[in-house]
Amino acid sequence: MIRCPTCNALHPEGEACPGCLVGLALSEPPERASRTALFALVLGLTLGASVSVTGAAAMVTWMGQAASASSAPDPVALQEARDALEEERLRLADERRELEAERARLEEARHQIDEAALTVDQAAIRAAEIQERRTLDARVAAEEAARAAAARASESAMQAREAAAREAERARAARDAAARDAERASRDAAQAAARAAAEAASSRRFTGCSDLPQLEPRAALGRLSATEIDCLLEHRDGPNGEAVSSLLLLDAFSRGDSPRWEALARHHLANLHEDADLAYKLALHCRNTMKQEDSRHFAGIALAHREQWSGAVWVARIQSLHELRYRASLAVYGAQDARTEQDRDAWRDFLQSIGRPLPPELE
Repeated sequence: MIRCPTCNALHPEGEACPGCLVGLALSEPPERASRTALFALVLGLTLGASVSVTGAAAMVTWMGQAASASSAPDPVALQEARDALEEERLRLADERRELEAERARLEEARHQIDEAALTVDQAAIRAAEIQERRTLDARVAAEEAARAAAARASESAMQAREAAAREAERARAARDAAARDAERASRDAAQAAARAAAEAASSRRFTGCSDLPQLEPRAALGRLSATEIDCLLEHRDGPNGEAVSSLLLLDAFSRGDSPRWEALARHHLANLHEDADLAYKLALHCRNTMKQEDSRHFAGIALAHREQWSGAVWVARIQSLHELRYRASLAVYGAQDARTEQDRDAWRDFLQSIGRPLPPELE
């Protein structure tokens, strides 16, 4: 709606102003003015526009002029005309309010429709998002299940391969063990045959040194001949080897041949008999020749067979062997080594057990 600049009346934009039409009717001659004014008024009512107060006043003024031109003014008619115009104005105002209310209702309905459409669109978007998320979750779950199945299959295959490898390894080990057993049996049979043949041959040659009691006096003097020594060496691992080895040790000790005595003693302890006295003497010999680790080893052999002694010899030998092992460990491994500490504790415990005073190094 716009306001007419001529008569100040409201009328739709793009349409002629009804008030001005009334003004146009007033400009007509009196004989045609009534028809023109009526047409303007009907046109304004038909278009739904109101006649401005200025236009109505102009129309009343014109009608007064027309009446004065024809006859005297009728106050009743003028009042009725004014009342009719007022009623028409009120009716038009009511219709305008109703139209505005209807337009407001239509606007509200349009807003509600837009909001409903927006809600439907949002619901559709939300449903699409939910469906997409569900589809994605299902795809992820399917991929995880496939990966888990593949991992289980791979693990099963690996376990099967490992089981097959272990079975093959056991079979190979069994074959190797059987081969080793066969080889050992063959070797043992060959060695047994060789020993039997050697014993048979040596029994035939054991005439030059077979009388051991007869050789003992000359061995104590260190006067065994080279032939007798060779004969004894050849038969020291035989049935009477311990006695033969003892004669050889006696001859070497009487001659003062320490290297030969040491070699014979090592052989005797390793292959014939772990004699406590011989091990004790060899431990002392290795200590004197600065073979400390060997001295500790042979002292341990002597201690392991301490039951071969008794009485004061037992006490003196065991005390001497503990001290010898400790000092050998100290020289070889150092004071902080566990083996040295173990040997020191063994020496201290023995001295305390027999009631002997402790040396300063053990306190």
